[in-house]
Amino acid sequence: MDILTHSIVINEIPLTLLLQPNDNSEWICVWSAYPYELHFRNRFFVGNLSFEYDKQIIPKITDLNGLIVTGAFMGYPPYTHYARVPSGSGNAQLFNSNESRSIQLDGQECLLILEFCTRYNCTLTARLDYDSGLWGKVFDNRTGTGLLGALVMREANISAAALYLWTPPYKYTQYSPVIQMATAMQIVPIPLPLPYWQTPILPFPGYIWTYVMSSFSIAAVTLFLVNVVVTRIDSGVDGYGSLTIFDSIYAVFKISVFQGVSIKTRFLSNIAVFTAILCFALNIGHLYCGELNRAMLPDCLENVLRAL
Repeated sequence: MDILTHSIVINEIPLTLLLQPNDNSEWICVWSAYPYELHFRNRFFVGNLSFEYDKQIIPKITDLNGLIVTGAFMGYPPYTHYARVPSGSGNAQLFNSNESRSIQLDGQECLLILEFCTRYNCTLTARLDYDSGLWGKVFDNRTGTGLLGALVMREANISAAALYLWTPPYKYTQYSPVIQMATAMQIVPIPLPLPYWQTPILPFPGYIWTYVMSSFSIAAVTLFLVNVVVTRIDSGVDGYGSLTIFDSIYAVFKISVFQGVSIKTRFLSNIAVFTAILCFALNIGHLYCGELNRAMLPDCLENVLRAL
């Protein structure tokens, strides 16, 4: 019976059952180490193959009764992260420290462990002296270094730092099928759809739009200056008049969206300027159409949150 009161059984395998038959083997008493003491569970009668009480033989753990769970951690965002905070303002105890809750644990794995302790009433104590040893190694003589060594030598009950993403532990560790197939997922909000007014600006990044608008402005100003010079040199020919700056901007805009404009072929300077603007518009227009088509193939969503 003393085996059920051993500290290893009580703290690590509390679901251990001990079967104790009576002297003439008429019944068998079932004893359990949970809840953290020698506890009588049931009595099995051999003659009629029945139990004295109608309840589960193996107890269901719902309360760890404040059990101290020692965790071995190192800084490995976004999986594990820790910071020292003023006493009482953290969410975990520091190993071998008299201060209360002086460690703030964060990261997706630490938060899962904290949630477990909240639901099952256990106290998480953090050992943080593994940043130099990192994940560590395990040796044949049941010793080791780092986070893995802490588990093997019983310095900690649990360790966390994305061990399943590191190949060497697979030689001597076994993970649940869920972890093996999918590892750990980050639970993040669903990105929201982008507003429709942003769709026309999706094809190009900001610096490309800066180049396009600068080229557009230079083309409009160049067209305006050429027309001013041509008008002063050959004023009044065939009723030809100078374009205003707004006329020049509108003409460049029409060419950029593949609309026709009136070109005076009488002057070679006009032909050269409009040809250059047309080549610029054709290149930018085709690039814009291709990038817009590519950008609209998937749903247009906001940037996804990459980490917790």
